Amino acid sequence: MNKHVEQVVGFIEKVVIFIILVSTLTAIMFEILKMINAQYVELADLLLLFIYVEVIGMVRVYLISNRVRMTYPLFIAITALSRLIILQGKDSNPELLLYEAGA
Repeated sequence: MNKHVEQVVGFIEKVVIFIILVSTLTAIMFEILKMINAQYVELADLLLLFIYVEVIGMVRVYLISNRVRMTYPLFIAITALSRLIILQGKDSNPELLLYEAGA
């Protein structure tokens, strides 16, 4: 019974990882199409693409080793915080910038 449960959980993990991969590729496609339609690329767009690339790298490492190295979530978090700081306008509250920089 234990072996069967382990196989079912392993299968569910692979399905969810595949869904994450397909969703990430779809999001990349939509982001690129948005940039093409706008005929303009901002730094925030590029950072979002880097986040997507890191997610794909995390999926690849998980499929190879069945583990997630801690560096990938850290890179994603750092890039996401950078994107958040860049997206804030000059009119935003300066305290928020300090909180985000502290994160």
